[in-house]
Amino acid sequence: MSKKDLPEAPDISPYLDKLDMRIDEQDDLGKDLERFIQMKDLKWHSEVSEFRREINFMKEQVNELRRRITMLKHNFVLCVEEFRIKSSMEDFNKLQNRIDDWDMENFISRDEFKRKLED
Repeated sequence: MSKKDLPEAPDISPYLDKLDMRIDEQDDLGKDLERFIQMKDLKWHSEVSEFRREINFMKEQVNELRRRITMLKHNFVLCVEEFRIKSSMEDFNKLQNRIDDWDMENFISRDEFKRKLED
């Protein structure tokens, strides 16, 4: 076969131009998506950071409450001991009668109270 017998090659340059434009479009879209994902990622990291700050703040509050409860328990025990030392049996009986008048059955039992003191 000679060169004259070969069919003429189609002009593919318009197809290549379209392909080049499509590749550029996809590249731009990819860059836009990358920026969008980066923004979402930053937002997510910011929200996680805020969540962690809030959790740490709550932990501090819980620790402060525990410290206060411990202090109140200790102060209550000290008050009971002071009353025991300074009062007579008559004073104790007066207090007991007053407490009985309060209808404490609607509150907690002695066992529950003791358990809470021991905690």
